[in-house]
Formats: sequence, C-alpha cells, structure tokens
Amino acid sequence: MVRPKPVRGLNLGIRAFPSGVYTRQLIERSRVDDKAPAGGITIFLVGVPKSDRGQVAIVLPSIVGCTCMSVLTYHSVDPKWNSTLAVAPERFSAHCAWLCRTRRVVDIADAVSGISRHGRLRGGAVAVTFDDGFEDLYHHAFPVLRRERMPATVFLVAETLTSEGHPVDWVDDPPPYPLTTLQLDQILEMQEAGVRFESHTHTHPDLTKMGDEECRRDLEASRLLLEELLGGSVHGLAYPFGYHDDRVCRLAEKAGYRYAVGSSQRREPVGRYAIPRAGIYRDDALLALRIKSSPWYLGVRKTSAFRAVRAGVRTWRARG
Repeated sequence: MVRPKPVRGLNLGIRAFPSGVYTRQLIERSRVDDKAPAGGITIFLVGVPKSDRGQVAIVLPSIVGCTCMSVLTYHSVDPKWNSTLAVAPERFSAHCAWLCRTRRVVDIADAVSGISRHGRLRGGAVAVTFDDGFEDLYHHAFPVLRRERMPATVFLVAETLTSEGHPVDWVDDPPPYPLTTLQLDQILEMQEAGVRFESHTHTHPDLTKMGDEECRRDLEASRLLLEELLGGSVHGLAYPFGYHDDRVCRLAEKAGYRYAVGSSQRREPVGRYAIPRAGIYRDDALLALRIKSSPWYLGVRKTSAFRAVRAGVRTWRARG
C-alpha cells in the first residue's frame, strides 16, 4: 500500500491484516511523529517492513484547521488506588512535563470569555481540571503543578468542607481504605500557590434527577459556602458525573455561575454552561494524552469511526 503524505487531521499508521482487524498492539508498537502538521498526529509502526506498512487518514473537514481549546479532566493521582480514575504519580508527572513542553496550558477561567457559540474555547490551548477534590492531589499532584508552574482548577464538593463533612459516596470502585478529600488548610495553601478552586456542587448529586428548587439550592449552597471559605468569588461549576441538560444549565446560570463544564461522554448541547471536557484515566499514556489534548478530539470521539476503533481497543484489552 502506498503511504500518502500526512494530512491535517488524524493519521494512524496501521498494518493491514487479512482479517481487517486492527489491535492495540499496533498503537503500542508505534511512535508519535512530532513533525505532524499542526492540529494533527501521525503514527508510524516501528519494526514493520516499509513494504508492509499502511496508513489510514481520517479526515474531518468540519474540524480541520480548528484551533479550539481542549479541557482535560483528572480525578485522582494516587499510587495505590487501583481505579480507572486514579492516575499514577509518575504518569501524571510525565503528562504535565509533556503538556508544558508541547502545549499552551492556560487557566480555564481566563479562557471562558472567548468561548465560541459551539461551546469551544478558542486559542489552541489546553486547560487542566480535577474533579472531586481528593486529598491525594495535595500530596501527588500539587508538587508537580508547582514545579511546572502549570495552572489548574480543582472542583470541590462543598459539603466535604463542613464540620459534619460528607463521605465520598459517589465512587463506583472505591479502594479498601477510606477516600479522603482536601482539608481547608491544604486548599488555601494550594490556592496561594496559584491553583484555582471552583464548585462541584454541594453534595455531588445527579442534578438531572433533582427538581428545580432542590437543584438550585444545592448549587447556591455550594457557591456561597466556597466563597466564604476561599475568600473570593466562585464562578465555575463542574456537573457531577458530567450529567446536565438544558434545564440544569439554566439553573446553573440562575445560581450565579458564569460557566459550567461537563464531560464528552454523551451527545449534549454545548455552550457557556455546557463546556465539554476530555477525561484522562489510569491507562492513558502520552499517546492518549496527545490525542485527547488535540483540538479535533471532542469532535472525533462521537463519530462512528472513532467508536469502532475504541471498541476494537477495548476488545483487545479484554482478551488480555
């Protein structure tokens, strides 16, 4: 197969097997070509004869040349918790070093004013966020953020900071030891060093299942409590589980928030109160980070072609 020249978009170097099945092995044996066109990524197989190499170019005209901002979501940075939510500290450190070297990392709050009508943040930059406010962030993420001088935003569940507290009861695969959240003194130290803190609601409920008044009360209670504790305005909201709809978006605006972020797991309306994010998880190495931090990723991941590739990777993982 003749290899075409790299094009703007996503170019995956793959080997054409007789069965037509492409496995994760091909990706893991590849290298990223840093000379790929801006906004694109080219992967060529290592150790495969040139005569047996192929390339598939996935060209998406609607997003080619896009210089939109990507918002990344982490949850935990923990060396012990065996969960998809927990990224190993060594991997997180490598992620941050790579982002600072190859991307323009910005504070999400500073970029929201430039949001497009499609809910995209312009500028070709990347923002880093953390949901839930787990205490491991202080021990394993904060030193890296400080070393790299990298802006980041942590979305806190406000009731965890009250005298009564709130247990971490929203995680599906908790570790055998209790999960703890950031203490106020840790938060204030991180805030002093430049980390931004915003709201992840008061009690981490599924807002789409709440009535209007109950939802509004939770959102307002979280914002007001955090503003009192942090000594400043709280403008941002991260929806628990990423779940929201038009009604919840309107209630978030009425509750005094200036922007809100969700996820990109489902087809959802986008806008200032529904900014999609790309989740970063335990198994995401630098190749996955490069893909997820690229401006075309959120547009690609909801296409049938992307779902087919992802299904193939998951099948390979399941087979071990």
